[in-house]
Amino acid sequence: MEQHAKDNPDSYFWFDLFTNDQNSVAVKEFDDFFKIFMSTSEEIGELLLILSPWNDPIPLKRAWCLLDVSHVLRNPDIKLNIKLPQLEVERMAADLIQDKSSLVQALSDIQAEKAAAMREEDKAQIFGFIEKSEGGFAALNQRIKGGLREWYVKQFKQLIAESPHNHMLILACSQVMIELGFLDDALQYGQQCVCLQISDRKYHAEALDTLGKVYFKQGNYNNAMEKMVESFALKKSEFGDSHPDVAACISSIGDIYIRKSDYEEALEYHNDSLRIRK
Repeated sequence: MEQHAKDNPDSYFWFDLFTNDQNSVAVKEFDDFFKIFMSTSEEIGELLLILSPWNDPIPLKRAWCLLDVSHVLRNPDIKLNIKLPQLEVERMAADLIQDKSSLVQALSDIQAEKAAAMREEDKAQIFGFIEKSEGGFAALNQRIKGGLREWYVKQFKQLIAESPHNHMLILACSQVMIELGFLDDALQYGQQCVCLQISDRKYHAEALDTLGKVYFKQGNYNNAMEKMVESFALKKSEFGDSHPDVAACISSIGDIYIRKSDYEEALEYHNDSLRIRK
């Protein structure tokens, strides 16, 4: 809330936990709360979603919260504002460097149909409402994931802007951007990684590999091949002939040959990769 207020001075917050009397909840019907929550979001025109912890946000596991978020995402007149507590921002940066798959896993774990509610009858009503809406749970999950993807990429850009010399962070962010489908951004930061004056050969091999994957997904197979071959040469000199990273690089080159319809070369590279993996 403090972070939000920095960008939005003189803000007021409607915090339902402070306005709902828990002792009187049992005597109110689902429709009462539904109308109050939905109309309040519309009147305020903005919803502040606080993600904590960053890779497993509690609000996305609560049925009422998901209903609120879903309503906002379907209403162009309501702005969805997402914030991370500062400690979670720092955790996210550290976790991305350690395990790039953590964010992709966090997004894949978003399943509205597994959300909880204090009262089972509320949960049943909310689930019924979602199931009747267009696309049901599948559409809701995709809307939430889509909104979060865009927001996470904005967070990555902000992290990079604040730490422009943290080469491992930039590389990790560019790799996650590939997984999230933001290829232009991944290309920009991947090129930045390759141009950084870092003496670590393993890092440069990984940066070249990342660029190769971006070009591959963009359909630019000649550039993809160039970067993968450079990465392969560095990895081979660094790790030797039988390292898993070398096998993975060979396999990627084989994939490029498949897209270029050169199946004999593709078969040769994939056989080499298989031999190393065995």
